[in-house]
Amino acid sequence: MIADLRYPEEVIVHWQMIALIGMLVILPFFPLIKRVSYGEFEAELGEQVKETEKVVEESLPIPEDVETSDYLPEGLAQKLYDLYDISHIAALAFLRTEIEVVLREIAQEEELSYNDEVYSRHTYRTIMDKIISDDKLSKQTIAAIEDVRELANIAIHEKGVSEDEAKDILDIGITALERLYYYKQEGKPKQD
Repeated sequence: MIADLRYPEEVIVHWQMIALIGMLVILPFFPLIKRVSYGEFEAELGEQVKETEKVVEESLPIPEDVETSDYLPEGLAQKLYDLYDISHIAALAFLRTEIEVVLREIAQEEELSYNDEVYSRHTYRTIMDKIISDDKLSKQTIAAIEDVRELANIAIHEKGVSEDEAKDILDIGITALERLYYYKQEGKPKQD
């Protein structure tokens, strides 16, 4: 009887147990993982973050002597960073909202044909389409903003995004916000 407990005739191992053991083995190496692949899906967010940062710098130009942080509403950047300390997902969701707010303000400031009742029902996409069709911001600027929002969406909805990547996305988003608020006050940048 005791021999059966020490040396069973049959050992049943479930695939879930093997998966858990495998995860325990690779867990210490997670911070080193740069790319995740599963079937047709492949994510390489680190490269996308770097590329978006470059696109924002190139596509949202400002004069060299301008300090764009002066154009951001007082305390907004700090509010985003404070929220990041609580939840990086909430901070990125708030960032997306703030991007939409400034785009709506640009649309309103530029006297687009929105009355208050209809304007409040416009989606992000219809506002962007109207801003593009009325040439209120350049296509490159719009594309850069779309890239920032896409990164924020990925970080919000994907479970594997590190807090460091989320912080990088937040930094890029704040840079984009500063420049959008600059454009709101000073007008469309010269480009294209």
